[in-house]
Amino acid sequence: MDRTELTNKVNEASGEEFEVDASKFVPDANINDTLDTDTLDTDSLDVADVFALVENLYDYINKNIN
Repeated sequence: MDRTELTNKVNEASGEEFEVDASKFVPDANINDTLDTDTLDTDSLDVADVFALVENLYDYINKNIN
């Protein structure tokens, strides 16, 4: 899996998790702006969820590639 595919998977999973269009997740995006923290009422725990989501996704992909 290349970087683009991994990025797309992370974006899709993040979009589903936060009910946001995955296309809003771009490399230079600010997560607070992307998630519109005022509208979605996100906090630091939500950001921690993103990291856990990425870690789990990466672990899954890593196990299935190797």
